[in-house]
Amino acid sequence: MTITGEEEILGALTRVRRQQMTTDLFENFWTADSAGNVYIHGARNLVDDFEVAYLPPILMVDAPLAYGKAWMTEGVMNYDLDGTPWGGDPYDYSLRVYFEGFVAVPAGDFYSYGVGYDAGPVLVRSAAGEFYDIFGRRLRAGEQLTEADITEWYSDGTGLAQQTTYAAGEHPLRLIWWNPTVFTEASSWGRIKHLFR
Repeated sequence: MTITGEEEILGALTRVRRQQMTTDLFENFWTADSAGNVYIHGARNLVDDFEVAYLPPILMVDAPLAYGKAWMTEGVMNYDLDGTPWGGDPYDYSLRVYFEGFVAVPAGDFYSYGVGYDAGPVLVRSAAGEFYDIFGRRLRAGEQLTEADITEWYSDGTGLAQQTTYAAGEHPLRLIWWNPTVFTEASSWGRIKHLFR
């Protein structure tokens, strides 16, 4: 999973997150606001030539997170990435925090919030009749996620520490490396010397 750049989706400038799996390659489009809320705006499956945009974008993290917190994005409609509406009825997408605590992954131990479906997953059906999750991953026969299955473990200041795409947390994808942001402040040599007097 890597961030590959930026792309405008239905008027919003998003970050493109590419996910490579054994049998699938897909991208999803993300934004975050100053309050820490995180939104997914759409997805593209690069193997199946499938794409979808969400309006309004789906709220994936309703900051601040806490154990038991629930939220819903109401009235979501699907579009092609060029803005062509799919038609059909709007749907709601609800999530809940089912876990709060430390998660051990190869990159270290991260205090995380386990988020999953509050009322069962919403699947996107393509014109060809195939089913995809909201991230653009094609669902294979026998794969089912249900209410209370944690799918993402978010860590404040880090992002996604762990993710699963299968039922009951099987085969999780774990963070193995991350590059924390290092904040800098402009200064002069005189100001730096003054700190050591």
